[in-house]
Amino acid sequence: MVRGEKVTLDGVTTRSVEYVKRARDEAAELRKAFDGGGRKDFLVSLASDPKKAAALREAGFSPAEIERIASGRVPQGWQVHHKLPLDDGGTNDFGNLVLIKNDPYHIAVTNTQRTLTGHLEPGGAARVEWPMIPGFVYPAKPGVTAP
Repeated sequence: MVRGEKVTLDGVTTRSVEYVKRARDEAAELRKAFDGGGRKDFLVSLASDPKKAAALREAGFSPAEIERIASGRVPQGWQVHHKLPLDDGGTNDFGNLVLIKNDPYHIAVTNTQRTLTGHLEPGGAARVEWPMIPGFVYPAKPGVTAP
């Protein structure tokens, strides 16, 4: 849900996950590493790989936006998102990261994740149907709608 509207994300599936809320200090260390260079390294890796750079162009990124990505900066209106969050067993490995358009996609995924696990305290667990975003950029093509 985004601003009271149901959002369907093309190509996003769910996977049954035993979500165990990580200790706050552990999650904070991983977040610090991500904020301290992990995000930048991921973005640089996208722009420096010719196949991924081509996919960024196919996703609608302009040459200026790809230059921004190549310098390790997130394009305006986008986020780098952990597919499995640092709060759980997620890591900063590039395979666990996706460059995702903020509105409505990242907002919808984050809202869903909070609904599923927001009630858990560190050490708490729940079996949930976790949204799994495909690939390293979402949406992979411009014009993908979220009805």
